[in-house]
Amino acid sequence: MESSIINEMYSNTDQLMAFYYEKQAQFRNNDVTFDELDYINATKELELTKKLCKYSQKQYDALNKLSELDKELKELKSNQNDYLLTNKNAFNNFLSEYKNEIKICRYARLNTYDIDFYFFNYKKELTNKIRLDVIKKYKSKLSYLSIDQIRKFIAELNKYTNSFYIEHLESLPISKDFKAVAKLIIESDYNFDVNEYLRLNHSNELEFNSALRNIEDSIKAQKEIIHSKDEKPAFSKRELEAAEEKLANAEKVFKAENDKYNKNIQNQIKQLDKDILNESLLYKNLKTQQGINDLKFKKINEAFFEKLNSDLKEAKAKKDHAKVHEINKTIKIYKQKVSNKLSTLKSFEVEVKHLFKDVRTIYLLLGTKQFENSLFNIYNRLFAKQMITKLITRSMIYKSLEDVGLLKQFAYRYPHEFSGGQRQRIVIARALITEPKVIVADEPIASLDISIQAQVVNLLKDLCEKKNIGMIFIAHDLSMIEYIADNVQIMHLGKIVESGDTATVYKRPLHPYTRNLFKAIPKISNANEKFENINFELDYLKEQQYPDIPSNYIVENDHYIYGTDKQVNEWVKPFRLGKPKNTDVIDAKEDDKK
Repeated sequence: MESSIINEMYSNTDQLMAFYYEKQAQFRNNDVTFDELDYINATKELELTKKLCKYSQKQYDALNKLSELDKELKELKSNQNDYLLTNKNAFNNFLSEYKNEIKICRYARLNTYDIDFYFFNYKKELTNKIRLDVIKKYKSKLSYLSIDQIRKFIAELNKYTNSFYIEHLESLPISKDFKAVAKLIIESDYNFDVNEYLRLNHSNELEFNSALRNIEDSIKAQKEIIHSKDEKPAFSKRELEAAEEKLANAEKVFKAENDKYNKNIQNQIKQLDKDILNESLLYKNLKTQQGINDLKFKKINEAFFEKLNSDLKEAKAKKDHAKVHEINKTIKIYKQKVSNKLSTLKSFEVEVKHLFKDVRTIYLLLGTKQFENSLFNIYNRLFAKQMITKLITRSMIYKSLEDVGLLKQFAYRYPHEFSGGQRQRIVIARALITEPKVIVADEPIASLDISIQAQVVNLLKDLCEKKNIGMIFIAHDLSMIEYIADNVQIMHLGKIVESGDTATVYKRPLHPYTRNLFKAIPKISNANEKFENINFELDYLKEQQYPDIPSNYIVENDHYIYGTDKQVNEWVKPFRLGKPKNTDVIDAKEDDKK
């Protein structure tokens, strides 16, 4: 009953808001009656004439141009600030990455008794420090590089540093003064050429400054035209009087047509007023009846509990344990039912209160003249902007809830009133209301029923497609990942062991960890087979100890695996995919040719 009433009330507010947006669109598109259009045009013409009585046509055009240039300048400066901030954040992210790599290498060398492994990690630590120092040195001088240019810069820095490591540090013999020798080699032989990116940065900065200077010069030129004493007003007092007369005539026609329209709908308005009055009286009668029923309910409820408590005392006196248990159970059940019903009614009253407030704000938005001379209307006029802003914000919240398949009235409920699936939907709605470009969904279907999991995943997939949103979906359910993801990355012990196009990886899993994970995926084809416990041995990790160092390899188009050269060739051999290519090691000669 309460839900039906609330839905009807929400439907009314939706219709009123839709009516407002419909009329707004008509007005903006000049889809109005002839008298309204004439009145609007005459008003605009008078405003133009007043300005041209002060300025020449050239000065008036300069005023309009100046307004456009001011907006353009403001937008350019805002874009420039965003651009510089993005650049700064990108470099800071790479700095954080290399700092973490330095820590990992330091911890690894300090926790080993193997001298070779110690110096291997020390060399890796040095190469990461080199990268870190280069970025620290040049990040302020490369503040105008775009994101793509920064990526290219980092990629070339990594290529050069890897080549330098292979050529100068990898085979450097261990000695007493190893650290001093390595430091000397780095100082004398490491020479990463940044000049190309300095030129790019300078070019980008010049482009920004040139655009800024052009707008500022144009603004200065327009101001000179506006303040020029050689220019004379385009219109005289006679044109102004003609424009005023035209507006007065248009206003007369508008008022006459408006009066005709009002007369035609007067009977409809009177009938609607009667209907509203009848409904208001009915509502007041129902509220009165509700108050009477509430008092009756209170008395009956108290009498009922008095009777139950009396029976309970009597049963305790007779030591009738079965009767005591039965009465206690009845009291508990009844209290729960009454509590739930009272909670629902209270929630209903809160929603009704908010809806009435929304309706009053919509009247304010539509410009109706109810309560014209009342204190309520004076308050509304003072705070109209804030009230309308809140109304539009609530409309956005309702729209987000509907997008995820929930009712509008859920906006006024407490978290404990929702099921697990509903809570997940609310979290999705909260994420969508900010209009994001990317959503990070970390285990969004964990601890949910299977049927609800499917609903949530389908919802996420549909919303991302409709709203063009990217999603990073983190989960252990590999069947769900196969269904939702375009690209997959499989991690083990903090390392991405296999990645690439989802269809390719699922069709041809190469890494042993991936293959074992896929064996555990339930399928219809093996539904009748007995469940087999898969004990995964981490043998492949034993083969990745120093001096056998794992790297990333590309084995086919958009398919990567992580392992040693020997391991990767063994894993790929049964599929005849050709020679895997190490993406971490770049041939210096090949680089020079490029």
